[in-house]
Amino acid sequence: MPVSLGGAPSPKSRGKAPQAGDAAPDLALTATDGSAILLSELWERRPIVVVFLRHYGCTFCREQAAWLRRDYAKFQAAGAEVVAIGQGDPKTGKAFQILLSLPYPLLVTGNDLAPYQAYGLDRGTFSQLFGWRSFVRGAIATLRGHFIGRLSGNGFQMPGTFVIDTGGRIQFVHRHAYASDNLSNDILLRELDKLSKPSAISPTPR
Repeated sequence: MPVSLGGAPSPKSRGKAPQAGDAAPDLALTATDGSAILLSELWERRPIVVVFLRHYGCTFCREQAAWLRRDYAKFQAAGAEVVAIGQGDPKTGKAFQILLSLPYPLLVTGNDLAPYQAYGLDRGTFSQLFGWRSFVRGAIATLRGHFIGRLSGNGFQMPGTFVIDTGGRIQFVHRHAYASDNLSNDILLRELDKLSKPSAISPTPR
């Protein structure tokens, strides 16, 4: 059973933002080698974990990207692919891939934020981005080696994570209520495991 978790769609996208169980919006994106690619080309091959990054300098995006790198072999063993989506041009995306030694695909949107909006991800408020939760979590992430970088793109963009099955249906949704609330990989791996067990009931992750 599909699961939704985390922040609700903003008023701007409420009513049209896809939820767990809905068909995933297909996106025309660009790989870091400059080639054009549809998101559906990836989910047709295997389930995908789609991670929309806020911006490349964001401490929390760097943290999540590093977590996914650490456990990438586990996602592959689960039969899935990790796909990061970021703002900016292929050159900037490639530099981020190299900086963090990311083994998984990174696709870019250019200056167009419509792909984020198609998944119900809009501008964050000041408290969502810079409130005390983000301050405390940012200090912890920095102590663990995830340093803030230069702003690249729209710094108010909110992130989110989605699991999409091979039929192009969203099975799991996490829209950040705050910039800092990254999911653990264990939650994502559990959701992937459920794809092979269609009769299982999916509880709200803790």
